[in-house]
Order: sequence, then structure tokens, then C-alpha cells
Amino acid sequence: MRIHPVALTLSLLALLSLTASAETLPPLKGEAPPQSVEELWAGYDPDAEPLEVKVVKEFERDGVTIRMLTYTIGTFKEVKSR
Repeated sequence: MRIHPVALTLSLLALLSLTASAETLPPLKGEAPPQSVEELWAGYDPDAEPLEVKVVKEFERDGVTIRMLTYTIGTFKEVKSR
């Protein structure tokens, strides 16, 4: 069985759209904003997205290793924020 290249391309694009990163915190879309810390973080899963830690700078001073890091804090408007 041969798969038509256009059908294969469309299938791959559909699969990629399903696996694209979702918003870390979904937009309100006309809803009332959260009124408490509990409401704000309800449904948030801190393990859903990797931190993607990157070492920006590392050095040692007086026997202590110092690392400057950045990490992903979430996805907002389909863009990862660091």
C-alpha cells in the first residue's frame, strides 16, 4: 500500500498540532479572574512541562561553584518563557 505524499504531510501536520505545547495557564476568555491563590493555581501541574535548565555562566570562587541558570517557567501564547 502506497501513501500519497500530500496525505502523509497532512497527517504529520495534524499530529504536530496535537503535540504542540499548550498554554501553561489557559487564558480567561471572558471569565472572571481568580479571586484567591488556590483558584489561581487550581488545575496547574508543575510537572507537566520540563524546566529545560540552561547554565548561562559557571565559575568557582573560594572553593564554591557558582552557576547562573535560566529555566522555562511556562508556555504563554505558544511561546516558552524563560
